[in-house]
Amino acid sequence: MLTQKEGGMQLINSQGITMLAGYSTIASTGWIVVTQSPLQATLEPLFGIMQKVLLRTLPVACAVFLFIWFFARSISRPLQQLADKATTLNSPTVSREIESINSWYVESHGLKQAMLIGVQLLQNQIGELKRDAETDPLTGASNRRALQLTLKQQIYIGRAFSVLALDIDFFKRVNDTYGHKVGDDVLKQLTKVMTHFSKAGDMVSRTGGEEFVILLKNERLEMALALAEQLRTAVANEPFELVGNITVSIGIAHWSPEKPQTIETLLALADQALYKAKEQGRNRCVIANDLS
Repeated sequence: MLTQKEGGMQLINSQGITMLAGYSTIASTGWIVVTQSPLQATLEPLFGIMQKVLLRTLPVACAVFLFIWFFARSISRPLQQLADKATTLNSPTVSREIESINSWYVESHGLKQAMLIGVQLLQNQIGELKRDAETDPLTGASNRRALQLTLKQQIYIGRAFSVLALDIDFFKRVNDTYGHKVGDDVLKQLTKVMTHFSKAGDMVSRTGGEEFVILLKNERLEMALALAEQLRTAVANEPFELVGNITVSIGIAHWSPEKPQTIETLLALADQALYKAKEQGRNRCVIANDLS
């Protein structure tokens, strides 16, 4: 105490009580003043103050914690939703689902827009691949694969429909006389004529060479025959460059839920009717049900 002049310490007095002691030297007299207080009595007011501080700050701390939790959840929610949609980008409805996400801050909005652009590009590419896989590259008509898929859908729906199997009469003469380039032009122009006579929902498909199949949805057999006759007449009157006029033979088959048939049987019946039309002199329409 004489050396340090002032200070403090914790000690145990002669009665075994833990005390806190402080001392200081009075410069004018050289006296040293010492004060002592039991440790428990000194700390007791501090415990009370800490308790009051804790009780007063706890509600504020809880409110701050809830605010931070809500704010963090609001930030992470759109990111989590966008991450979930990233696993279903091939879904046809994913664009609408991403659009419905509330991306309320700049970063999530930017990510959302980038995902929408990516989805659009992906769906465009899928659409182009699907069209390429189901389209005849020469005429732009559907191909056999697309026809098979559509026929399966029609049979699954269970609604009556008709198919026209169409073949160009003496098409080999066109290729032999004018060349395959002119023959290709004839096929393209014929496809346009058939498409003109088709309604929305019908399908014109090229199944090979100069052979086509037209799917007429929800058409009765009588209506299919009438349309086939109109188409046959229109083709006969259509001028084709260099070639002049051509004719077609058409076989007609009908599917109904009352007499269901497989796709293979239906197309075989249409082909048989087509061959019957050729046997009878070509440039005519024959219904499969009329076959003897």
